[in-house]
Amino acid sequence: MSPSEAAAGSAARVPTTRRMARVPFALSLALIVVLTVAALLYTYDTTVEREGARLKTVASLRAKEAATWLTRITRLAETAAGNPGLIELADTWAPGTGGAFGEAAQRWLVAYSAVSESTGAALISEQGEVVVSPGMAKPDADAEIWNLARSAIEFRQVRFSAMTWSGAPPAPAVLVAAPIRRPGAAPRAALVFRIDPSVFLIPSIVEWPAQYAPGSIRFLRQDGEYFVDLSDGGRTAIADARGSIEDRVVFGNLPTGHLAEATEGLDHRVLGVAAEVPGTDWYVIACLQRQALLAATRASALWIVVAALLATGMAYLLTRLVQERQALRLARVEHEARRDKLQALQMVGAIAEASTDAIFAKDREGRYVLFNPAAARAAGVDAVHVMGQDDRSLFPVGEAETLMAADRRIMEGGETVTREEVLTTPNGVTTFLATKGPLYDGNGELAGLFGIARDITERSQAEDALRQSESNYRNLFECMQEAFVVGEVLFDADGEPCDWRFIDANPAYGQVMGLAPEEVIGRTVFEVFPGLELKWFERHIQTAVTGEPQSFESYVGSLDRYFDTQLYSPRRGQFAAVFSDVTERRAEQDQLRMLSQVVEQSPESVLIVSVRGIVAYANHAFCRRHQMEPATLIGESLASLCAGVDPHPVFGVLWRMLGEDAVWRGELVSDGSDRELRYKAATVAPIRREGEITHHVAVLEDITERKRLADELDRHRHHLEDLVGQRTSELEDARQRAESANRAKSAFLANMSHEIRTPMNAIVGLTHLLQRDSRDPRVSERLGKISASAQHLLRVINDILDLSKIEAGRVELEIRDYRLFELLDQVRSMVGELAERKRVQVSIEVTDVPEVLRGDPTRVRQALLNYVNNAVKFTEQGHVDIVVTRVEAGPARPMVRFEVRDSGIGIEPDKLARLFRAFEQADVSTTRKYGGTGLGLAINLRLAELMGGRVGASSEPGAGSRFWFDLPLVAGDAPESRAAPPVAQRVQPGSRVLVAEDNPVNLEVILELLGDLGLDVTAAHDGRQALDACRDERFDVVLMDVQMPVMDGLAATRAIRAMAHCVTLPIIALTANAFSEDRQACSDAGMDDFLSKPVEPERLAEVLARWIPAGAKEASQDALAEVEPCATLDDDQLQDFRVRLEGLLAQGDTECVSLLERETALAEKALGAAYEDVRKSIARFDFERALAALDQKAA
Repeated sequence: MSPSEAAAGSAARVPTTRRMARVPFALSLALIVVLTVAALLYTYDTTVEREGARLKTVASLRAKEAATWLTRITRLAETAAGNPGLIELADTWAPGTGGAFGEAAQRWLVAYSAVSESTGAALISEQGEVVVSPGMAKPDADAEIWNLARSAIEFRQVRFSAMTWSGAPPAPAVLVAAPIRRPGAAPRAALVFRIDPSVFLIPSIVEWPAQYAPGSIRFLRQDGEYFVDLSDGGRTAIADARGSIEDRVVFGNLPTGHLAEATEGLDHRVLGVAAEVPGTDWYVIACLQRQALLAATRASALWIVVAALLATGMAYLLTRLVQERQALRLARVEHEARRDKLQALQMVGAIAEASTDAIFAKDREGRYVLFNPAAARAAGVDAVHVMGQDDRSLFPVGEAETLMAADRRIMEGGETVTREEVLTTPNGVTTFLATKGPLYDGNGELAGLFGIARDITERSQAEDALRQSESNYRNLFECMQEAFVVGEVLFDADGEPCDWRFIDANPAYGQVMGLAPEEVIGRTVFEVFPGLELKWFERHIQTAVTGEPQSFESYVGSLDRYFDTQLYSPRRGQFAAVFSDVTERRAEQDQLRMLSQVVEQSPESVLIVSVRGIVAYANHAFCRRHQMEPATLIGESLASLCAGVDPHPVFGVLWRMLGEDAVWRGELVSDGSDRELRYKAATVAPIRREGEITHHVAVLEDITERKRLADELDRHRHHLEDLVGQRTSELEDARQRAESANRAKSAFLANMSHEIRTPMNAIVGLTHLLQRDSRDPRVSERLGKISASAQHLLRVINDILDLSKIEAGRVELEIRDYRLFELLDQVRSMVGELAERKRVQVSIEVTDVPEVLRGDPTRVRQALLNYVNNAVKFTEQGHVDIVVTRVEAGPARPMVRFEVRDSGIGIEPDKLARLFRAFEQADVSTTRKYGGTGLGLAINLRLAELMGGRVGASSEPGAGSRFWFDLPLVAGDAPESRAAPPVAQRVQPGSRVLVAEDNPVNLEVILELLGDLGLDVTAAHDGRQALDACRDERFDVVLMDVQMPVMDGLAATRAIRAMAHCVTLPIIALTANAFSEDRQACSDAGMDDFLSKPVEPERLAEVLARWIPAGAKEASQDALAEVEPCATLDDDQLQDFRVRLEGLLAQGDTECVSLLERETALAEKALGAAYEDVRKSIARFDFERALAALDQKAA
């Protein structure tokens, strides 16, 4: 580096370093700004999310309060309409009745209005008679009242009107109409109330929770083109509320319960949630102004901004410290640079004096300040005369001006440039190779220009000549259409030619060979073409060695190409080859010969005629068909050849289309030699030469036989269509017969199931009762055998029904999550008694399988139990292992294998395949010894296939057996574990049970079993008696037979469910129908559980314990005096509820709202007099007041 460059670089680094020191500060500032904005946005989004959740809670709660209010009004109306006194009064009402009846009805209406929220009431008969209370308009004056009453009488249910505002001052009102009728009879009158929602509903709905950010609640409905505010009766046109929350919700643009922003009024942005009141057109909309959201985030935003300002100050101080340290370091660098500058200047002076290259320097004006001796010699002047002068003193004016302009551009550009300069000197025109660059002073300021130049005139002239020659050669070489390649022969150690190397190749060579020139230059021929024929190689070597030129055409098999080649030798040991690819030309020639042969040997007739209709060519097939020689045909007129062709009009169209330069296709008919008509398909096309049509070619094909076959096929097609129609009709008849048989089979199975299970119930039940009462061991033993035989017969019946349902496709899987270990433990416990009796140990092993699976646990349990039952049955002593493992059935298709292994008698391998067929067993003697129907394994096969799995088995006689089934492995979520407490702890003696059963024997059995449990039992012999009993008495549970005379169990259940006090009464089906559709029918009718006959005592006790809670006896006795029964709750339950509620209130958790709604009865009992205060406080989200009310209650 020169001294000037060192000084300039040192000076330039100072501002650059300062600028670089500012970069970290700028980046830190940008990062602080980004983080501040992100924090502000996050704070705002968090506030919106929190307040949005509160809005959803408020809207949902208010909508539920409105729904609760409607439900309460409905129950009040139903209770009033169902009052026995009012029913009796309505029954005595006849047209024209007045006087005492009217006074009695009016007294009743006034008395009921006084204890309810109604402002008036009316009694309207179906004939139009009216009795109204004070403040209630006559129906003829208010058509809405009359229409509502008629609707309630017609549809036999409570009806509501829309909430309206009327009167002066305006007041809201809702009309409620309830039909008055005895159960089972048509209503004869309706009771109509006018309810004032402003008493309780509207104040409760529009009240905003005090502890939340200020917001508002709107209670509205759509009325035509208006939104009606139900809180004050105000009406807003829908057109004026476009874009509002209510507009978007009502017209389906925003689902209820979803948070949204909307513009209301004059650009007021609000955040709102809408909730729909079920069963009405009412909407509750909770809104929060945008200003309230911003106010909620203001404190957090202020702290974020303060933190950002502090971070900015710290970044600035850190940047200043870095700048000071860098300035100190730069001062040391500049001192060293000045010292190096003095040494460099001395060195530069010595180099300039001794250099043979011209070295010079100029100031900013272009005046020379340095001009060494070599420069003076090159310019032909004395250096003393040049100093202080510019280029105009050395060169012609034009050259000098150009040179000085170029120097100025170099100084302005600030970069060093090397280039050739041609200048006129006293020695003549000289070419210099000059390197020039800007020159800087000690302060880094531009001082001028430095330069180093060398005289390269002779070298430049030689290079120009060489370039011209090379250009000429290269242009010829690269523009040649023929491929051109130059090669050099390579010799082995003995001096014999062994290979040759590519020296050069033109672009045409790459096109011919399919290789770019750079891919072959420098490589040997056998590297490029490993399979090159030796004769091709030898010819090139011969020319290179002898210098003899060659010209030949050859085929290169490795390239599958034909080449026309000329070889010559530019110098000894080298060759130049010019060759062209003639493969396509030879292919065209071969193709022409082949086409000629094809036309000549074609089985179709080909004829070429001139435009004047003279035959120019005819192939062999044409000559043969017309029995003429080619020599005779050539020159023949086309008209004479077509004399026998008919019809003649075809030729008019043919010649017209050929004249229009078009292709003609058609059929020609002519007389054959055998006097039969011959059909020919003809195609005639023009042949052009240099754009002019010179000939026409005609191709004729004899299609006589083809037309005959087509006619015959057409006749067959029509015949086949008739056959298809006939077969379709027969298949439809067969399908209908099959469906009819399937329906008859299903009906037969259902009837047989009922008919078999009904007496089986009596057998099993009476056997149990006899065993209970018997004291004689011999009798007990015989009764035990009867019970075992009955259970065996029941299992056979169940297996037959299951197999029938599976084969009929009537089995539907119930897919849900289940715990694997619970299922396995259930299976083990089911066979535990038999295994213990036979001293067989049953174990469970699970490997690499999730704890919770998804599938049909009932069917899995059934299949596994079939395997385990067989294993225990056929194992005299030893063990039975239940093994569950994971297996892979294919890529990404894991399966779970349920396998049962035993140490029993084993099975012959050749008999295993038969076991999974229905009614098949391995050995008849084994069947006689151990029993069984042969259906269990067949059912397992069907169940596994139904669940997407498979079954299998392996065995060895005397060494035990392995039976397994694989199912798709689907992991599930953990279901709630519902462990049932022991039956003895849950069945409440003295509870009231109603049994509806028409079979006397079965009724006797059920009564005995229920009596053993200490229950108070009432019997009904048909559905009608059960209905009357439920109307007159209160029961804890009902056991309902399905098939009964007078009224069946399904109809009786529906009627009982219609009674207000029986809505929650547990009703359990007791039926001999065991199909899944029978269970579904019972569930649809309103039954809560299902018991199939024959009924096992343990199963009966378990189901009753599930539906009769502790304290049910007292609840039944209390219910005799109350309209709605309520179960008795113990002190532990009440205390637990109070503790849970108190904990939620102390944490401010809104889950307390849901808890109070979910456990209303429990809350009333646990809180007592404080319930209303607590409920209202929670409804307003005033959790502190609710907690205070709880504490006051505890005190």
